[in-house]
Amino acid sequence: MKLRSVELGVMCCEEPEPDLFEGQVGKILRLVMIDGHQKKEAQVQIDITDANIVVRYGLEGNRRDFLSTSAKLRDELLRQLRHATSAIPGQEGQLHVQSRGQRISYQVSFNPTALGQEVILRPLS
Repeated sequence: MKLRSVELGVMCCEEPEPDLFEGQVGKILRLVMIDGHQKKEAQVQIDITDANIVVRYGLEGNRRDFLSTSAKLRDELLRQLRHATSAIPGQEGQLHVQSRGQRISYQVSFNPTALGQEVILRPLS
């Protein structure tokens, strides 16, 4: 839960900020971020091509596939990720999601690849 200063230095609780994810893609992104956090993954990689979307956990040499889905969600996935991070391709941003009253944060990098896009999420919390 986020705290804010109020007059006279008194701290009070603020309602958790809503995440910016919507619909089916939003459910997938929340699942990936929360599951990766619970499993204490060092990195989440989302490979986005014209053929499919594959989510992998772990670092180079020790990556494990977590989820694969059709490419029909590709444009919406990229739109929501860019909107939530306020980032454009080649830049970094941050994503936040609430789970059980805890704010989970990731540093997000967008990288072009020969086959599409790669999105890397690294935990900040």
